[in-house]
Amino acid sequence: MGDMFPASALVLILISLSSLCFAFDVTYDNRAIKIDGERKLIISGSIHYPRSTPQMWPSLIKNAKAGGLNAIETYVMTSLEGLTWLGSSKTFNAKIFMPFFGLVHIGFPVWLKSLPGIELRTNNDVYKNEMRTFTTLIVNMLKKHRLFASQGGPVILAQIENEYGNVEWAYGDAGRKYVEWCKDTALGYKLDIPWIMCQQDNAPSPMISACNGWYCDQWNPKSNSTPKIWTENWTGWFKDWGNPDPHRPAEDLAFSVARFFQLGGSLQNYYMYHGGTNFGETAGGPYITTSYDYDAPLDEFGNLNQPKWGHLKDLHLVLRSMEKILLYGDRVDHNHDQWGAKSVTVYSYRGQRACFFSNSDATQVFTVDFEGVTYHIPPWTTTILEDCYKEVYSTSKVNAQTSTMIMTDPEPEGEDEYGSEEAAPLEWQWTTESVMNVDHYGLLSGTHLVSKQLLDQKIATNGTSDHLWVLTSIDINKTDPVWGKGKINLQVKTEGHKAVKDKFLKDGKNYLSFLSSTVGLQNYGDHFDNGKNGILGPIKLIAKTTTGDVEKDISSSQWIYKTGLQGVQLGFQSGNSPHARWQVNRRPSNKELVWYKTTFPTPLGTDPVVVDLRGLGKGAAWVNGNHIGRYWPAVISPEDKCSIECRYAQTYKAQTCYTNCGKPTQRWYHIPRDFLRDDRENDLVLFEELGGTPELVRFKTVTIGSVCLHAYNHQKVFSDIKFASFGLPEGGCSHFRKTRCHAPRTQQIIEDACLGQKSCTFDVSQDTFGVLEECESQDYRLAVEAVCSLCFAFDVTYDNRAIKIDGERKLIISGSIHYPRSTPQMWPSLIKNAKAGGLNAIETYVMTSLEGLTWLGSSKTFNVKIFMPFFGLGHIGFPVWLKSLPGIELRTNNDVYKNEMRTFTTLIVNMLKKHRLFASQGGPVILAQIENEYGNVEWAYGDAGWKYVEWCKDTALGYKLDIPWIMCQQDNAPSPMISACNGWYCDQWNPKSNSTPKIWTENWTGWFKDWGSPDPHRPAEDLAFSVARFFQLGGSLQNYYMYHGGTNFGETAGGPYITTSYDYDAPLDEFGNLNQPKWGHLKELHLVLRSMEKILLYGDRVDHNHDQWGTRSVTIPLRFSLLILRELNTTFLLGPLRFSKVNAQTSIMIKADPEPEGEDDYGSEEAAPLEWQWTTESVLNVDHKGLLSGSHLVSKQLLDQKIATNGTSDHLWVLTSMNIDKTVPAWGEGKIFLQVKTEGHNYGDHFDNGKVGILGPIKLVARTSSGDVVKDISASQWIYKPGLQGVQLGFHSGNSRHARWQVNRRPSNKELVWYKTTFPTPLGTDPVVVDLQGLGKGAAWVNGFHIGRYHIPRDFLRDDGENDLVLFEELGGTPELVKFKTVTVGSVCLHAYNHQKVTLSCQGGRVFSDIKFASFGLPEGGCSHFRTTRCHAPKTRQIIEDACLGQKSCTFDVSQDTFGVLEDCKSQDYRLAVEAVC
Repeated sequence: MGDMFPASALVLILISLSSLCFAFDVTYDNRAIKIDGERKLIISGSIHYPRSTPQMWPSLIKNAKAGGLNAIETYVMTSLEGLTWLGSSKTFNAKIFMPFFGLVHIGFPVWLKSLPGIELRTNNDVYKNEMRTFTTLIVNMLKKHRLFASQGGPVILAQIENEYGNVEWAYGDAGRKYVEWCKDTALGYKLDIPWIMCQQDNAPSPMISACNGWYCDQWNPKSNSTPKIWTENWTGWFKDWGNPDPHRPAEDLAFSVARFFQLGGSLQNYYMYHGGTNFGETAGGPYITTSYDYDAPLDEFGNLNQPKWGHLKDLHLVLRSMEKILLYGDRVDHNHDQWGAKSVTVYSYRGQRACFFSNSDATQVFTVDFEGVTYHIPPWTTTILEDCYKEVYSTSKVNAQTSTMIMTDPEPEGEDEYGSEEAAPLEWQWTTESVMNVDHYGLLSGTHLVSKQLLDQKIATNGTSDHLWVLTSIDINKTDPVWGKGKINLQVKTEGHKAVKDKFLKDGKNYLSFLSSTVGLQNYGDHFDNGKNGILGPIKLIAKTTTGDVEKDISSSQWIYKTGLQGVQLGFQSGNSPHARWQVNRRPSNKELVWYKTTFPTPLGTDPVVVDLRGLGKGAAWVNGNHIGRYWPAVISPEDKCSIECRYAQTYKAQTCYTNCGKPTQRWYHIPRDFLRDDRENDLVLFEELGGTPELVRFKTVTIGSVCLHAYNHQKVFSDIKFASFGLPEGGCSHFRKTRCHAPRTQQIIEDACLGQKSCTFDVSQDTFGVLEECESQDYRLAVEAVCSLCFAFDVTYDNRAIKIDGERKLIISGSIHYPRSTPQMWPSLIKNAKAGGLNAIETYVMTSLEGLTWLGSSKTFNVKIFMPFFGLGHIGFPVWLKSLPGIELRTNNDVYKNEMRTFTTLIVNMLKKHRLFASQGGPVILAQIENEYGNVEWAYGDAGWKYVEWCKDTALGYKLDIPWIMCQQDNAPSPMISACNGWYCDQWNPKSNSTPKIWTENWTGWFKDWGSPDPHRPAEDLAFSVARFFQLGGSLQNYYMYHGGTNFGETAGGPYITTSYDYDAPLDEFGNLNQPKWGHLKELHLVLRSMEKILLYGDRVDHNHDQWGTRSVTIPLRFSLLILRELNTTFLLGPLRFSKVNAQTSIMIKADPEPEGEDDYGSEEAAPLEWQWTTESVLNVDHKGLLSGSHLVSKQLLDQKIATNGTSDHLWVLTSMNIDKTVPAWGEGKIFLQVKTEGHNYGDHFDNGKVGILGPIKLVARTSSGDVVKDISASQWIYKPGLQGVQLGFHSGNSRHARWQVNRRPSNKELVWYKTTFPTPLGTDPVVVDLQGLGKGAAWVNGFHIGRYHIPRDFLRDDGENDLVLFEELGGTPELVKFKTVTVGSVCLHAYNHQKVTLSCQGGRVFSDIKFASFGLPEGGCSHFRTTRCHAPKTRQIIEDACLGQKSCTFDVSQDTFGVLEDCKSQDYRLAVEAVC
């Protein structure tokens, strides 16, 4: 309490987004902060965790990220609570820092001032010792949690001191020495990240100076080796008690940001991005309010402050899209007046440009002719042009909606359809605060402070409370000069306080009691800590007489100081203190020093909750014992400070735009929902200092009252109609309600007219909405509440070179990730690793199973951002049961089939439309495919096949999605459909049409695995070669099939005989781990290709073939094959990238025993053996009449298993009965065999006609001495029953009451047996698998989830108890060898070539524990069998061990400079080989 934060902040930190837990190399140059050598454009925002609550943090981070931030700045507070929050793993698990770059400040507390000999913020040993102690504590805490970038954490910048340059002059030479000491202290921590000193132009090297203020575009660092950084861009201002609310217009704030980046800025931080609440007694100032809203983009409660949030978001996205150009490009400024107020800045980089047209004149329009086009820039505006041609942003054109937030009555539980039940009035109790007095000896019991002089209140309280009792007693008798001369007044001189004083004096001993209450402490300025607070004197008795005043100074009396309120010490604020004597009757009015208490229910919903304290004077409030802050509604802001219009076109100051004049400075006080109870009433306790009444106190929720939109270029559409009623609706915006007089079709009519549109118009009449027969009125009206969403719709087209988005050709590198082959818990990691691997697209299948539709259609799916970060490609397929429809023939010009295909395709298209996922709706889906590889089989269908292709085209185009459609492997694809290639290599393939681009929709990264076959692998070198060749020869879109293969859960694997694992040797393995070196090798290729996008898609191409087949070639302006060059120069070549040389590490994944909870320091406890139960699957049989009870199918011929099961199960019982008697030939002469012929099929033309299962003939064959005697029983009556009885009875759930599980006499190698066991959830986050060695063939379930056979996603496991594994064994086997394992990196290998910078990394937070092999020179062999040769640098191993052991990752240059000169051997091909254990 009473912390003087943010004065003298000690440490500032910046955090980097990392897709993996690798250490960052954070440096800087004169242009920007650099992460791993790459300049970064950083847009950050201040969010102070103690000014919000843990429940709010995820939403704040989410909205900050959605607003285009890639950084967060926060203070590290000095209170114990602050340290607890910062240090807890919970904080970091909540990802307070993780998704973003972050900045962290550290301050100091009030109690420092009480240390003997201390002088703050100067070269004072006492102060410096305390500052070092605290800073070390924080640094060590961050180190412990491995949060610094050099440890693989997110913290990439640190600041020591804050704005000291503004006051350094006041400390003279001691101030300069203090600055040097700060530098030495910071660097002494050896954090390997840069340090900042903001507002410190003389910051000693290597400290970085930074700017704070309303505008920093004209500021530049004094050092020419440091970047231009803005650590505090003030989004508004704090609010003082007694003043109106300050606001900063969104246009001006955006203008300041755009100007800063126009003129060379690279890092900008908003102070504040979310201001929040000064809970408790934390507000400084003095006189800063409890609300610290700051007019920030996220308001005090975490809501979007529109239009500020949205307007800035649009700017952030534009700036970040230009990162390379701004940070690496050449900049040329063209000033159009002598002051630089009207200017054009052009950035150019590798053929790309960006332009800023800026006008900082507050009144005049800036008209400029630029490259043949005339532009008119309004006053106080910066306009940004992509490619210096297309306007993409203007700071004065606000396209974001304006939301007006209102305080509404909470929705009561008793609300009905036509009105709402009034909230019950609050019932108040009260008690008084005891007034402290000394006894007749002038003494006080308990802990207190005694002084013969008046003390500074900071010293007396040590910062532990706002309140301080100041007590004394004085003797007055009739001989005293002041006695009997008239009325005696008590005169008290104070600083920064309010006082309560006795009014009358009597003959004899008088007791004086003052309650001094501070309202925050001074927290800025030179020597600010020396400012005194409280009752400082003189204190005088003044007798007013006819001859003049008679004074008596009592300042030198004995003063007793007692800190705090007795009510607080006794726990009144909790609401349930046994010491509080709460009363109900005779509640006082406007009485000082009174405690009030009431209870209230938790408001329904999730809207923020506030309490209206109108009618009270000044005091403090608690909810359920949580101090929600100081209140002071009695203080009113001036009437005359607010203007009608807030004009943005002017230099902003805190007083520029005021609102809330003539009203209480703060009436509403935030009650975070963390503080409220779900299971019972809440307690509100108030301490009223000055007098007031609680009768007007009300609880409200904060919601959007109205939404206004003033959009430019029609960039918004209606996305939802929240309410619509024509008739006599009641209420207002956000709380409309229907009455009985309501046209029921209103909502549907409005939705049809408005959804997806930028505007909609209709006549408000019964002709439009329907006749209202049940009510008569001349005042019918229409009430609508609609939601508008930004719709940056993509215009997706194509030409002969590439897919085009908004007219610009795009090089697209995509990967197949099929959502049903993973689980929702895996999706974020898969997307993250795909993006980190250089992909900018994802392809997925839309599955026809109900589960697939549920996953695809649920908003949860899209919130997880399965599509959102990327462009997406969608395929549509069909299910097994189609084959059972009469008259159907699949994949041809068959009406039954086409009707079903249209029905399903329409369902999917409408689902995607509903969620606005197509690019034309502002969504991510930019391409769609209808049919798949039909060109491979079309020949088999003849003319009907071609008609079917035409029908597919017409059907697809009929949806009018405004995106291109693909037909892969369809060379005769009718226009405008795009043909595409599938296969191992597509470099030699070209589309038949000269108007469509060269697209590769399936580059097979490996192959599926068949039961009975070895694992197929495709080398990383060959895969990279195929991709490089494709783009060399004109390709523009390539998709990996698969990028993550995953698992065929349940019975989804096709084939036949495709395994449960669909790993596919993909860059992300079955479990989502990086498949190294494939992932890393391809990542390098992707980054190179994407950096050359413009050249590849717009450049002229010349091929030089060096043999007759074109297998040896050079393509200019880029050289491909096994060598890619970034630039081709007439005299030398720069930057060779050889894709036959793999510099990515190789990770060897192992199946490890899960870490048991009982592990100790010296070893691990063995996992307990599994305890098995078992039961049998009932063998179905017909009865003696050849019949079977229950649903089944009867046939006089053997049926295709697909038809019999309709695709509902792998298993089908095929039953019959037959009579055999002694007259049958061969009876009793020899052994009789049953001969059964079966079939299986999956792919090719007419593949659906391939039959599966027991198709016959079925024969009895008797082997006799005279030969075989055969009886064909195929024409018997056959009964078909799909599925297992155990599945129907729920055996697989593990808890079916129908299963009679046994423990004893477990069978061995018996067919058709169910087994069950339990197992704990393995610790950690590594993927979990079950080893089913020893079993034969069957299926497995975990907690009722059909895992297919092996992979157990952690989504399927329980956190709070044992898990059930259930097995169905078909062929016979034993479960004794079954074990549970986790998949982890066993060791990693690196084979890197000379003059490369390489990184070796572990996964999953592990560190390197051993270096098994290391050699620089000419090592031989491969991973796990490397060997040294005579050409070997002997210090290699030691260097690698020093760099890597105990680290999550380590980076080094592969060169003789690093590992030593190799004098015994000469080669141009030195390389480094390492094998390390994680």
